[in-house]
Amino acid sequence: MAFLCGFANVHADTEKIDNLLVKLKSIRHDDTTKVNLLNIIADNLSKSDSSKAKQYASDALKMASTIGYPLGIADYNWVMGNIVSYHKSYEKAMNHYSDALKIAVEVKCETCELKYLTSIVITEKAMGNKDLALEHNKRATAIAIKLNDKKRLAHCMLIQASIYENMGKFDLALEGFEDVVKLCDETGNLRHKASALNNIGNIFYEKGFYNKAQEYYFQSLKTKEQQNDDRGASSTMLNIGTTFYHLKNYQRAGEFTRQSLAIAEKLGDKRQIGRCLMGLGDIALMTNQPQATEYYEKARQISEELSYIPLLINTLEGLGSVATTNKDYEKAKYYYNIALNTAIKIKQTKVESKLNYLLGKTYLSLGRYNEAQSHIYKSLKFADENNINDIKRTCHNLLAEMFTLKGDYKMALKHKDLFQIYNDSLVNDQNKREAEEMLFTYRLESEKKSMEMEQRQRDMVSEAQSKAQKNVILVLIIGLVLMAILAAIIYRSYIAKQRMNSLLTRQKQIIEDQNIKLQEFNDGKDKFFGIMAHDLKGSFNSIIGFSKLMKEEMPHYTAQELTEMADAIYLSANNTFKLLENLIEWSKTKIGVASFEPILINFTDFAAKNRHQWESNTEAKDITLNIAIDHKSTSIYADKDMLGSILRNLVSNAVKFSPRGGVVTISASKTDNGNEIMVADTGIGMTQESIDDLFNIGKVKSLPGTEREMGTGLGLLLSFEFVKRHNGRIKIESQIGKGSTFKIYLPSRNSEQQAMQTT
Repeated sequence: MAFLCGFANVHADTEKIDNLLVKLKSIRHDDTTKVNLLNIIADNLSKSDSSKAKQYASDALKMASTIGYPLGIADYNWVMGNIVSYHKSYEKAMNHYSDALKIAVEVKCETCELKYLTSIVITEKAMGNKDLALEHNKRATAIAIKLNDKKRLAHCMLIQASIYENMGKFDLALEGFEDVVKLCDETGNLRHKASALNNIGNIFYEKGFYNKAQEYYFQSLKTKEQQNDDRGASSTMLNIGTTFYHLKNYQRAGEFTRQSLAIAEKLGDKRQIGRCLMGLGDIALMTNQPQATEYYEKARQISEELSYIPLLINTLEGLGSVATTNKDYEKAKYYYNIALNTAIKIKQTKVESKLNYLLGKTYLSLGRYNEAQSHIYKSLKFADENNINDIKRTCHNLLAEMFTLKGDYKMALKHKDLFQIYNDSLVNDQNKREAEEMLFTYRLESEKKSMEMEQRQRDMVSEAQSKAQKNVILVLIIGLVLMAILAAIIYRSYIAKQRMNSLLTRQKQIIEDQNIKLQEFNDGKDKFFGIMAHDLKGSFNSIIGFSKLMKEEMPHYTAQELTEMADAIYLSANNTFKLLENLIEWSKTKIGVASFEPILINFTDFAAKNRHQWESNTEAKDITLNIAIDHKSTSIYADKDMLGSILRNLVSNAVKFSPRGGVVTISASKTDNGNEIMVADTGIGMTQESIDDLFNIGKVKSLPGTEREMGTGLGLLLSFEFVKRHNGRIKIESQIGKGSTFKIYLPSRNSEQQAMQTT
């Protein structure tokens, strides 16, 4: 596969170190070159073998001290800082980096100062000192600009953007990462470009936009493979695997995670190996594979060996989840308790909250309600303090279950209501996230287009400058003749500019008109969903009210009364289902995922198959249904499901606004370019104003029928959308008190194909 093109270079780190060692042996005298080489070897070993790295660094320190080489001592401190920083000993790392920076300032080596400042900034960021990190990074950026070191400058910009990301300032972070990509494209800096792309992916991942995160992770992976960065490729492969995991594509998640693991094993990167094993454990757990425990145990051993506490907590939680799946709740309690105590020690409050919830759920399974309640309330307290609706929802649901088991139905109902409130809130949060994803995507695409436009402008300027130089030479040679040509060129350029300005003005006006229409649509949409929410709430209130009466007062009602209540519940539920069915179909048309597969349909057969469904609407109000077709072989070119939805909704609308004993007629006939389908009723009719507003989402009204039936008007909107999808049209004729006729014109197969080709 394409993402494995750099796999043959997995041994690059080992080969590089071997080459450095060969070079070291060739140097016979103690000098600055040998000191530098010892420090370079130590730095290359810092992530794979810290013991050897420290030994080479110590040799460099002794030699530098002996020959009086201050920058060698500074580099020793920098390497030692890298070694301890990799193992999360940030305080020790900061001491080493500070000593290195002090020496660099004393000997006035700005290149070294920039290198050490960058490491200090990264460490301050890891320690959570974001303000200090920004302050040091500002100083490093100034030095990079002064030295015209664009590679270091890109690194400083990358760090600053990542700090903004940690601070939750995602707009600034995205802008910064895009600037890094732009600078790196100009300078050919693949390393920092890959990091910037990966970080953009991280922002989308944290927001829950996993498909968008994948897009940038794949770009980052491709860039890392171009520079044979196997360690970086392994990390990004695991990121891709994690996004597939969240998208529930466990097969692809496993593929990328195992490939990441293979590279990490060849590099001897135990930390990455542990992370990959943890990921494979999660995948095995979700797919009910018995290897989950084996993966978690191996990851746990590595985390204990490296004192990698976050990984240790995750593996303990994973083992607890395996035990829970096997219903071994005592073992699950054992693992969750160890994980919780470990999280408390390192003050991982969000992890504490999750583990408290898991312990509460485990104690509930063991029937130990008091302990379960204590842990769940601790988790809920954290969620309330940090306003995390997802945790609130799960905690209230678990408390409702617990109080139900205890027989405290009042408290159970209270927590069930709270669960529903936060469950609805999460739906709104999801809508907000989707809107935010669209905003982020729009911004990134706009910035890309802006970068492309700037490049084109630079090319045009360069081309114009080149032409101008040639014109000057030609003018000197030819004189007045070419001056006339030059004047003509200038005039033509002026005309082209005027045309461009005119075009831009028209485009601006189009955009402004579209914005006005979009605002009108949004206002109408808000009103429309308000009506829909009102109707849904009314239907559910009816269902809940009658259900509650039947539950609490059943012995006091007669069989006839109970039957009437059941009929009312059925009617409300059926109406609600029809409303939701239409809402789903309408939503699909708006986001472009509704399938459209038109075929030739014999309308006589189609009407026969659907007559029972149409009559189920008319019989309830004693309305007569007539079906009149010009010819038994009348064929209509349409999508069968959409045609059924159109007629179902039009018949339902006709029944709603017709009195008892009325007549609804469905007819079909051929026209010059297709077919005409009519749905006519003998109902109350409409004014011309009502007809004009009928298919406008901003003016849709929830009007009662002849027997106070309620509805949102969504069925007619959906029918209108489906007819448009067929390149058809709807015409309405109506008179107050005399009924309405909906005429649907659908083009023939040849006319439809011709219209699509024209479009």
